[in-house]
Amino acid sequence: LGEGSSGNLKKELLIKTRIQTYHSELQSHRIDPRRLRYVKVYVSAYRQFVNSLNEFYTEMMTLDPIG
Repeated sequence: LGEGSSGNLKKELLIKTRIQTYHSELQSHRIDPRRLRYVKVYVSAYRQFVNSLNEFYTEMMTLDPIG
């Protein structure tokens, strides 16, 4: 999708658009869209990734099972 900062912006926009599409698709199947989350984490910030996973897991445990 291109190089440099403009390429990164295009990638971010594409990702956000896809996430919105996936959320809509989940809703159409009566699945709570909170079950899909996008978090951008740099490798050097791996602790942030662990924290994001733990927060996501905690939230998922509060939702009803699928099906």
